[in-house]
Amino acid sequence: MCPVNTHLDPASGNCLAAIAPVRKASDNVVCDGGTVTGGRCDCPAGFALMPVNSSVAGSGTCVKTNAENCQGGELTVAGTCFCNGRVTMSGESYALEWLGGKCVPKRCPEHSYLKDGRCVASNDRNFAFTCRTGYIPDEADPGTAATGLHCLPDPTFCDPKEKRRNGSCPKSSAVAIDCFEAKCVCRDPHADWANYLCQCLAPYRNINGACVADAADHPGRRHPEESADRSSEPSGAPARRRACGHGMVRSHGECVAARRRYPAPVIEPGQPGIAGTPEEYLRRGSRTYPFNNYPIPQREY
Repeated sequence: MCPVNTHLDPASGNCLAAIAPVRKASDNVVCDGGTVTGGRCDCPAGFALMPVNSSVAGSGTCVKTNAENCQGGELTVAGTCFCNGRVTMSGESYALEWLGGKCVPKRCPEHSYLKDGRCVASNDRNFAFTCRTGYIPDEADPGTAATGLHCLPDPTFCDPKEKRRNGSCPKSSAVAIDCFEAKCVCRDPHADWANYLCQCLAPYRNINGACVADAADHPGRRHPEESADRSSEPSGAPARRRACGHGMVRSHGECVAARRRYPAPVIEPGQPGIAGTPEEYLRRGSRTYPFNNYPIPQREY
């Protein structure tokens, strides 16, 4: 039996001290999108190393600055756009969010989020950031630093073109997201960003907050949830009108018989060369009518 922290050497039969293997520096190097070479992270051509919070030098993520689909941010090799910057407007600091290939300022200052059209202060001290525009924090399950800030679609947020006449929005087709310091990701793998919101990709559709594909298997069948939503939501668009029958036109919402239209009366100067013609008379089409009870002029043959 050998003492603790020693082992038996079969060749010599002696107890030798157990020496722990030396850990290579490259084992601790964080290299996202690159290759570890000589204890440091080497990035592909066109990408630069963005350092991360690590005690090991040469660690980081390979990013490209101001890429075509990530203007104002840093694009990773995997295609994720990080919007790390801040802008100051009217004395307040605004974080950036990705929208349409650009990093644009959020609609509300830092430590606040948009809800029901107003900026609401965030009471969550576990995160130094808030949900992106169009989403509100999930109060039932706010998330952790590892899983991200859980955010739910704001039912009062929609594209201005989709708003009803009374200012309300239709039921949102967006799915929940998880937000981190400089990016937000769709919680459903079958969803992607469309404008401000994360929505299901075809042939999937949003059913109760999840992207399901059974609609593609039965394209002619309407889901009960969808039918209930359409029946319960007031429509802001006017009802489709039926076309009137042949020889009928719509007037004040009713179909009435169409009447022949004549050109509007035109006052013209008197006809030259005819005796007794008043200074003016009315002409409608090819027929002549008296003006102010004057007789219709007649040509003498």
